[in-house]
Amino acid sequence: MTIKPSEFNKSLDEHLIEKVAHILYNARVKCLNGYEPENGDTPWSNGVRSREWCRKAIRDAVEEYQFLDIIKDKGQTFIFSINGVPIKFYKDNTKKPSSKLFKYQEIEQKQYDLFPFDGVGNPKDILWRFVIETDITLDISKISFIGLGKKSKKIECLYDVETRDKDVRIITPLATSVDSDEKELEEIAISYKTFENEKKKVNG
Repeated sequence: MTIKPSEFNKSLDEHLIEKVAHILYNARVKCLNGYEPENGDTPWSNGVRSREWCRKAIRDAVEEYQFLDIIKDKGQTFIFSINGVPIKFYKDNTKKPSSKLFKYQEIEQKQYDLFPFDGVGNPKDILWRFVIETDITLDISKISFIGLGKKSKKIECLYDVETRDKDVRIITPLATSVDSDEKELEEIAISYKTFENEKKKVNG
């Protein structure tokens, strides 16, 4: 049975995780729509721009949602929180997570220390990250919310968000609740037109 983030920490409601995944997804899609390789854009430059667009999207969302807050936003460091739980986002791979996902700062640890023992394991021992995976075309293939064990150095919780279809992305949770009375998570459809599609229209 899939262990959901809320079972590790009750502050990590899956509905809220879906909202943040939507924010990150939408920011990267908008950024990719402006990808212009003929004018010098490269996968590297797109990665830098996408990260900054996501940071701004989270900053803007803090003004709208009370459950979101910024813990640290300086230089290369960007840490935000869902109901006080510190979180980072990365472009990475959940099958072979890089060592950077396990790195955390003192301010992040201090925030974790505010939480009591509550859930499957001690929430202080879990690092929470959004992982954005892309394919060779720079398109998003999946967004995951993962819990990393500080001691085990492995993924202890994996909550996937699926994206599919060429021009319409649908964000929907792969993990389902065992409680039949729990409100079903909504699917969020996002219109998405790639740069290549726009180019064909112009040249058509």
